[in-house]
Amino acid sequence: MARRGDRFTTGEVCGAPGAYVFDGYLDGTDTPAPIASELVVPLEAGTPFPPVDGGGRAAWWRLQRR
Repeated sequence: MARRGDRFTTGEVCGAPGAYVFDGYLDGTDTPAPIASELVVPLEAGTPFPPVDGGGRAAWWRLQRR
């Protein structure tokens, strides 16, 4: 089960519902910054973690709260 602070990647399936916060791009770059609506995303269990930046960039996601 996911715990607060655990990190997940784009495409991975969410195992626990909650609010997930953008925690950086997988490739290590930091630009362009995600738009405000991409910084925190609510996910249900079974939903894949989304890409950011218009649907193309793989990212790290961190559980913020359940």
